[in-house]
Amino acid sequence: MSQVKYIFGYDVPRADVLHEVIHYILEDIQHFNYKTFLVGMISILALVAMKNIGKSYPQFKWVRAAGPLTVCVVSIILNVIFDLESNGVPVVGTIPKGLPTFTADKWLPIAVEVDKLMLVVISITIVGFMESIAIGKQLASKHKYELDSSLELIGLGMANFCGAIFHSYPVTGSFS
Repeated sequence: MSQVKYIFGYDVPRADVLHEVIHYILEDIQHFNYKTFLVGMISILALVAMKNIGKSYPQFKWVRAAGPLTVCVVSIILNVIFDLESNGVPVVGTIPKGLPTFTADKWLPIAVEVDKLMLVVISITIVGFMESIAIGKQLASKHKYELDSSLELIGLGMANFCGAIFHSYPVTGSFS
């Protein structure tokens, strides 16, 4: 529901419960942008259709993987041809080139008290690691190979350390 503002074309305040989100959506419905909604729904329908084609017909399983890239490329082409932004459809705009800025030089001194963060950091780390191991074990048993949880922990640690240097989100294995 946090993504509905991008489909409806107007800002919807965040809320923790569903009925509040629905209230905020209906409260500002007069700002509904049908052009944005149309582009968003056609994109979603194309993604779902390509996913179902890939699942239903084994000879077209590549269509499922090509769905997101296809929708992205077609959207870019349509934006160039029809200049969607000047026609009332908001677009992302310019994406900066290259890697994000280097931030390791700003790590110290830590501005917040470490003791307040340590419990949260440890619990997030354990949950992320356990999720990654669960997925890794499932894939290892499915594809008949052995999983070394120590190497998995080192890999996750290095990926997160290197990612932190450039503003990335923490990474773990995903159940999705």
